[in-house]
Amino acid sequence: MKYKQSEGDSVTTDTGLWIPADPENTDWQAYQQWLTEGNSPDPRFSKDELNAQKLAEASIEISRLRAIADYAIKPLQDAVDIDEADAEVLAAWKLWKKYRIALSKVEAQPDYPASIDWPLLPA
Repeated sequence: MKYKQSEGDSVTTDTGLWIPADPENTDWQAYQQWLTEGNSPDPRFSKDELNAQKLAEASIEISRLRAIADYAIKPLQDAVDIDEADAEVLAAWKLWKKYRIALSKVEAQPDYPASIDWPLLPA
């Protein structure tokens, strides 16, 4: 029998049986005996599952930050398009565009998605 860590102190078996951390539970007692024999359970999530989770989280964060940038750029872009942008608007527009470009390069970082150097939001 193989065990895998689950929520809290509970475990699951390779057959999918969830075993609560209950000293009165005979399956829990068998698991405790298995541990005393020098065995250890597999981690709750495999490396592939953890990597997939990190990738999904990074993708969501990129989308969230891209939406913020798009929202900030739209009115600035409008002012630029109709020649009503002063120096302050042009500077902000360039900062947000540079940020959005930096954000688009996040996925090309060498350790992505395990380690991400996020660009800083313009002030």
